[in-house]
Amino acid sequence: LTVENQPVIGAPTLEQLQAAVDRLTPRGGPGFLILDGPGQNYAQVAGGDGVYSVEWREYLGDAFRHWVVGIRGSPSRKEVAVPTNGFVVTVLENERLSASNVKTILTAYAAGRGRPAEFTWRDITDRFA
Repeated sequence: LTVENQPVIGAPTLEQLQAAVDRLTPRGGPGFLILDGPGQNYAQVAGGDGVYSVEWREYLGDAFRHWVVGIRGSPSRKEVAVPTNGFVVTVLENERLSASNVKTILTAYAAGRGRPAEFTWRDITDRFA
């Protein structure tokens, strides 16, 4: 677990992961965290103070897919800002998540369960080509 401007935590507990989400804030940081998985896979969170964005990357061989997570049943084309520590992430309105959403997603990621079906997954892999 890598939290902006903090020491890396190897094999974080669920409590450490949830506490890291709760510490995120755009007001001086930390403003993001990255949870590494096997290989080059990861989930990352930006934002804080109750407003977050989550991305999830999975590799299959040398190729990867990269998604932004959203709330199911709330499709939107409207872009909104998620402030981080000195930066702003622009996502679709349904992709602005709560701390509870983030913890659900990261818990599934840490347990190796795959992308939770209760969320939408917008593929943004082409942004990294």
